[in-house]
Amino acid sequence: MVPSHYSLFAYSSAFRTAPLYHCSETGSTMDDARSLPAQTADGTVLWADLQHAGRGRGAGRSWHARAAENLLLTLTVSRAAATPAGRHSEIGSIPLRAGLAVARTAVVLGVAETDVDIKWPNDVLVCGRKLCGVLCEGAGGRFHIGIGLNVNQTDFSELQAESGPAADRAPPPGPTSLALATGRTLDRVTVLDSLLSCLETSLRDPAWRSAVNGRLYRRGLTAGLRCRGPAAHVQILGVAADGTLEVLRGDGSRVALLQPDELIYTR
Repeated sequence: MVPSHYSLFAYSSAFRTAPLYHCSETGSTMDDARSLPAQTADGTVLWADLQHAGRGRGAGRSWHARAAENLLLTLTVSRAAATPAGRHSEIGSIPLRAGLAVARTAVVLGVAETDVDIKWPNDVLVCGRKLCGVLCEGAGGRFHIGIGLNVNQTDFSELQAESGPAADRAPPPGPTSLALATGRTLDRVTVLDSLLSCLETSLRDPAWRSAVNGRLYRRGLTAGLRCRGPAAHVQILGVAADGTLEVLRGDGSRVALLQPDELIYTR
């Protein structure tokens, strides 16, 4: 059942009759979504103003955001609603398709089309700075899509004070927000409406791969990229249907990368 600290939010979702639940604060909307019953309607959303234990992709990575300034939510969908019709083998690309939805949302809300990139496997950048992170988990034929989208936060000094990367690596992208990118404060419900509409279409978009590759961060570039393992520069070719990243080695061989730590952005 829905955790008791959530309340039904009066809202007409792009996912037809799916409910949206809101709370002022929680540990993690992703953790809360795991308690939803198996018959939960496609498109059910848990939305919190503040998370105390938000997570990023990978062990020990967290997501920090100020209260009531951003969108911190988890969307729950079935396999059928999470993939293009008849293409269940593309389950692994859900984070990329969710990222595509965020990228399209940013453009709808006024961010310049050419400023928005999708960084494999789960980030959305604006002018090279991180706007959003996506985290996906699956269980029992259902998928929980966690999204942390910076909307109105403009002060990220707490984040920037965290320790930097190893000496041989490029620093991770600094944060940005829709407010910084557009020069105005946005109504979060308006942003939510655009986001859910874009998610409903992008998750099942049969042409998602070309759309993602058209925005893929550093696609076609070789400088500053190398595969984990034997030191070698690689060129990013694009994403495959299963969500892996295809790269080209200097010897002409192609490699499909599954985990983000297989690719290192060097200084």
